[in-house]
Amino acid sequence: MKLVSKFLFFVVILAISSFPLTACSSGAGVAIADSVGCQNARGEALRFHQDKHALEVGRKVIKIKSALQVPEQQSSIDAVRELGLDSRYYTMVRGWIMEHIKMTKSYRGTTEYKKSKQRKNEIDSRIAALEEMVRAIDLE
Repeated sequence: MKLVSKFLFFVVILAISSFPLTACSSGAGVAIADSVGCQNARGEALRFHQDKHALEVGRKVIKIKSALQVPEQQSSIDAVRELGLDSRYYTMVRGWIMEHIKMTKSYRGTTEYKKSKQRKNEIDSRIAALEEMVRAIDLE
Protein backbone atom coordinates (compact mmCIF):
# COMPACT_ATOMS: atom_id res chain seq x y z
CA MET A 1 0.00 0.00 0.00
CA LYS A 2 2.81 2.42 0.85
CA LEU A 3 4.48 1.67 -2.47
CA VAL A 4 1.27 2.46 -4.37
CA SER A 5 0.77 5.74 -2.50
CA LYS A 6 4.37 6.80 -3.14
CA PHE A 7 3.94 5.95 -6.81
CA LEU A 8 0.70 7.96 -7.04
CA PHE A 9 2.34 10.88 -5.26
CA PHE A 10 5.20 10.77 -7.78
CA VAL A 11 2.78 10.64 -10.73
CA VAL A 12 0.77 13.60 -9.39
CA ILE A 13 3.94 15.67 -8.86
CA LEU A 14 5.16 14.78 -12.32
CA ALA A 15 1.80 15.69 -13.87
CA ILE A 16 1.63 19.02 -12.06
CA SER A 17 5.20 19.93 -12.98
CA SER A 18 4.53 19.30 -16.67
CA PHE A 19 1.86 22.03 -16.82
CA PRO A 20 2.74 25.71 -16.96
CA LEU A 21 2.49 27.22 -13.52
CA THR A 22 1.54 30.71 -14.60
CA ALA A 23 -1.72 31.94 -15.97
CA CYS A 24 0.12 34.01 -18.52
CA SER A 25 2.07 31.14 -20.09
CA SER A 26 -0.40 29.43 -22.35
CA GLY A 27 -3.71 29.51 -20.57
CA ALA A 28 -3.62 25.76 -19.88
CA GLY A 29 -2.48 24.02 -16.74
CA VAL A 30 -2.55 25.10 -13.16
CA ALA A 31 -3.02 28.84 -12.88
CA ILE A 32 -1.52 29.80 -9.54
CA ALA A 33 0.35 32.95 -10.48
CA ASP A 34 -0.99 36.44 -9.94
CA SER A 35 -0.25 39.42 -12.16
CA VAL A 36 3.17 39.89 -10.54
CA GLY A 37 4.05 36.32 -11.48
CA CYS A 38 3.00 36.99 -15.07
CA GLN A 39 5.12 40.11 -15.19
CA ASN A 40 8.08 38.18 -13.81
CA ALA A 41 7.64 35.45 -16.43
CA ARG A 42 7.38 38.01 -19.22
CA GLY A 43 10.37 39.88 -17.81
CA GLU A 44 12.46 36.71 -17.80
CA ALA A 45 11.47 35.92 -21.39
CA LEU A 46 12.32 39.48 -22.46
CA ARG A 47 15.70 39.37 -20.71
CA PHE A 48 16.48 36.03 -22.36
CA HIS A 49 15.63 37.47 -25.79
CA GLN A 50 17.70 40.60 -25.12
CA ASP A 51 20.66 38.54 -23.90
CA LYS A 52 20.49 36.33 -26.96
CA HIS A 53 20.34 39.36 -29.26
CA ALA A 54 23.20 41.07 -27.42
CA LEU A 55 25.33 37.96 -27.82
CA GLU A 56 24.66 37.85 -31.57
CA VAL A 57 25.51 41.54 -31.97
CA GLY A 58 28.60 41.12 -29.82
CA ARG A 59 29.89 38.35 -32.07
CA LYS A 60 29.36 40.55 -35.13
CA VAL A 61 31.15 43.49 -33.47
CA ILE A 62 34.13 41.24 -32.70
CA LYS A 63 34.18 40.19 -36.37
CA ILE A 64 34.26 43.85 -37.40
CA LYS A 65 37.07 44.58 -34.96
CA SER A 66 39.08 41.76 -36.52
CA ALA A 67 38.11 42.91 -40.01
CA LEU A 68 39.49 46.38 -39.39
CA GLN A 69 42.89 44.85 -38.69
CA VAL A 70 43.05 43.48 -42.25
CA PRO A 71 40.60 45.56 -44.32
CA GLU A 72 42.07 44.42 -47.62
CA GLN A 73 40.50 40.93 -47.37
CA GLN A 74 37.08 40.22 -48.88
CA SER A 75 36.00 38.46 -45.67
CA SER A 76 36.59 41.74 -43.83
CA ILE A 77 34.25 43.61 -46.15
CA ASP A 78 31.66 40.86 -45.74
CA ALA A 79 31.87 41.11 -41.94
CA VAL A 80 31.35 44.88 -42.07
CA ARG A 81 28.48 44.51 -44.52
CA GLU A 82 26.78 41.92 -42.26
CA LEU A 83 26.27 44.39 -39.41
CA GLY A 84 26.58 47.69 -41.28
CA LEU A 85 23.54 47.07 -43.47
CA ASP A 86 21.34 46.78 -40.39
CA SER A 87 19.97 50.30 -39.92
CA ARG A 88 20.15 49.96 -36.13
CA TYR A 89 23.93 49.58 -36.24
CA TYR A 90 24.85 51.43 -39.42
CA THR A 91 25.93 54.62 -37.66
CA MET A 92 28.14 52.76 -35.19
CA VAL A 93 29.84 50.69 -37.90
CA ARG A 94 30.32 53.63 -40.26
CA GLY A 95 31.68 55.81 -37.46
CA TRP A 96 34.11 53.10 -36.43
CA ILE A 97 35.41 52.76 -39.99
CA MET A 98 35.67 56.54 -40.43
CA GLU A 99 37.81 56.78 -37.28
CA HIS A 100 40.12 54.10 -38.70
CA ILE A 101 40.36 56.07 -41.95
CA LYS A 102 41.31 59.23 -40.03
CA MET A 103 43.85 57.31 -37.98
CA THR A 104 45.39 55.71 -41.05
CA LYS A 105 45.49 59.01 -42.95
CA SER A 106 47.40 60.55 -40.06
CA TYR A 107 50.34 58.32 -41.02
CA ARG A 108 50.73 60.36 -44.19
CA GLY A 109 52.47 63.06 -42.20
CA THR A 110 55.16 60.76 -40.84
CA THR A 111 58.73 60.62 -42.06
CA GLU A 112 58.40 56.87 -42.62
CA TYR A 113 55.51 57.43 -45.03
CA LYS A 114 57.43 60.06 -46.96
CA LYS A 115 60.69 58.10 -47.19
CA SER A 116 59.52 54.50 -47.65
CA LYS A 117 57.77 53.66 -50.89
CA GLN A 118 56.65 50.29 -49.43
CA ARG A 119 55.12 51.93 -46.34
CA LYS A 120 53.41 54.53 -48.54
CA ASN A 121 51.84 51.75 -50.65
CA GLU A 122 50.70 49.86 -47.49
CA ILE A 123 49.07 52.95 -46.01
CA ASP A 124 47.41 53.96 -49.28
CA SER A 125 46.02 50.46 -49.90
CA ARG A 126 44.70 50.33 -46.33
CA ILE A 127 42.94 53.66 -46.79
CA ALA A 128 41.44 52.47 -50.08
CA ALA A 129 40.21 49.25 -48.44
CA LEU A 130 38.64 51.14 -45.54
CA GLU A 131 36.93 53.52 -47.96
CA GLU A 132 35.64 50.50 -49.87
CA MET A 133 34.09 49.23 -46.62
CA VAL A 134 32.25 52.53 -46.21
CA ARG A 135 30.97 52.32 -49.80
CA ALA A 136 29.83 48.73 -49.18
CA ILE A 137 27.44 49.84 -46.44
CA ASP A 138 26.54 53.22 -47.95
CA LEU A 139 25.56 52.13 -51.43
CA GLU A 140 23.69 48.90 -50.74
